[in-house]
Amino acid sequence: MDATRQLTVTPPAAASACTVPIASYLVPGILVATRAVIESGAKASGRMFTEARKTALFAEMGVAYDPARAQVFVHVDGAPTRVVSLTATHDPAWARSAAWTAGDSGVDVFFPNVAVGAGSTDLAVVGGALGTGAIPLVANTITLVTVH
Repeated sequence: MDATRQLTVTPPAAASACTVPIASYLVPGILVATRAVIESGAKASGRMFTEARKTALFAEMGVAYDPARAQVFVHVDGAPTRVVSLTATHDPAWARSAAWTAGDSGVDVFFPNVAVGAGSTDLAVVGGALGTGAIPLVANTITLVTVH
C-alpha cells in the first residue's frame, strides 16, 4: 500500500453562510494524507479561504494572488513549532501561532504563489518531521499538508 494519498477538495457550489461577508470558496485543494502522520495520531488540519478572505489575506501579505501558481498550507502538529521550507520558489511565507505574521515557523505555515514547475516540490521541516518530502503543486489550487 502507498504511504501517501492525495484527496481532491472541491469547493462547494453555494456561498458559505458561516463567513462574514457571505462569500464563495472558489479555489480547489489537494489534501496530502501521509500514512505515517495518520498512524502517529497527529491532528490533521487544513484551511481553505473564501474569495473575500483571499483578497484580504493577500492584501495583508502585500502580494497579489497569482492563479498561475500554487498555494501551500502546512499544519505543524505537535510542539515545538519548527521552521518549514519548500524547495520551489514562492512569495514570502506567513505563519500562525496566535496571529498570522510574516515567517516560516508556527502552528500553520502558508506559502503563497508557489512556482508549479514540474508539478511538485520538496517540503522540509528543520529537525525532521513525519509527512515531509515531495508534495504536489497545481496552479490555482491549495495543497494542504499536515506534518508531525
